[in-house]
Amino acid sequence: IEGMISEKLFEKELDAVGIYVTDMELTEAMTGNNANPYMVQYAQQMGFENPAQLYDFLFNPAKYGVAEAQVVEAKANWMRMEQEIVRMLKQSKLQALVSGLFQANELDKMQKRRTAQIRPFFVCCFLKNCQKSAFIIDILG
Repeated sequence: IEGMISEKLFEKELDAVGIYVTDMELTEAMTGNNANPYMVQYAQQMGFENPAQLYDFLFNPAKYGVAEAQVVEAKANWMRMEQEIVRMLKQSKLQALVSGLFQANELDKMQKRRTAQIRPFFVCCFLKNCQKSAFIIDILG
């Protein structure tokens, strides 16, 4: 239950900051040339070459001589997968947004240079089986 509450709160926050998925993005992820691998696998398990063919079958069963009642369960699975794809796309957008907020500053650059200098010493100490205290003193010194 805690997971469900957390999921709903997360969705609410995504909506509050304006992260959404357009119909075109969803269609591309579900049935496009680079459809989500889950959708491709589901279509193949159902006996179709690609998700677009499966979608056409599920939402136009009469075209294939199939009664609507025969595709109800598969159609419900499709709708659940669609919700999951929307969630994944939103998370991806949030991750891209957040990662774009961080930039290295001078302190980060200095730390990176210091780390680069420490690594060769660590390897050398490891190979020579030196004392841990010598390694710590060199890092702090």
